[in-house]
Amino acid sequence: MKNNIIAYVSEVTEELIKIEVLDSCIIKFLKNEGFSYNSEFKEWHKKILNDEKSTILERLRDKEICFADGPAGWPPGAIFSYLREQGKVSGTYCAISWVNHGEFIIHEK
Repeated sequence: MKNNIIAYVSEVTEELIKIEVLDSCIIKFLKNEGFSYNSEFKEWHKKILNDEKSTILERLRDKEICFADGPAGWPPGAIFSYLREQGKVSGTYCAISWVNHGEFIIHEK
């Protein structure tokens, strides 16, 4: 598991996926996938249909984009795990969780 992350999925809802970009090398890919930049919130987002969510999440995972994870609620990592249990996605993903401001842990789930 690599320690330099290029981006992470910060939120997944029924109709939206948000991504925080840490390395501009991923921007061309995001634009090609239909993501747009929101300058007010400094994040990339894409409106989605629920039936395309699984495909997009797998494509993000395949580009080594991490998924925010947490101990409770429905962070993107938990949503990926849930979709995997449902047979809608497969494989592992890179999970990122924060120890404190600026310090994070990356692990494979």
